[in-house]
Amino acid sequence: MRSPRVSNPRICSINDAMAIVGRKWVVVILRELLLNETTRFDDIVYETGIPRDILSSRLRDLEVSGLLMRERYSDRPARYEYRLTATGKDLYGVVQSIRTWGDIHLRNDPEYASDFVHDCGRIFHAKVVCSECGEELHAGDSHTTTDYHRSDTLVG
Repeated sequence: MRSPRVSNPRICSINDAMAIVGRKWVVVILRELLLNETTRFDDIVYETGIPRDILSSRLRDLEVSGLLMRERYSDRPARYEYRLTATGKDLYGVVQSIRTWGDIHLRNDPEYASDFVHDCGRIFHAKVVCSECGEELHAGDSHTTTDYHRSDTLVG
């Protein structure tokens, strides 16, 4: 009988990123901030349907994680706009890729899919391309040069 394998999770930035952006509603909040330029709490609630307590918690988490910052626009009562930092803006391609995937694979009501127009004037769909040669990347087209696991980094 074979003994069970012991877990040996990879050290991976995907795990770290998902701890922030993988929580329910976070990508929808990012959609509003990145794609629709919705910045005020009440407007985000209106556009997303996120319960106010959950939105407040997620916005606080995104602020602590350095993805956004609050800017006060009213003193009485205290009201804030939420602006993405450079780190938050770097998620633009990720959100556009999720949107494109959803439009292609999940929507059966194309009248509700939004087209996005690039500054060149043409409608675009997100693609992931090699930063060096410009070719579109597909599953199986790449490999890693390292294979780190947590146990590999332990000093015994």
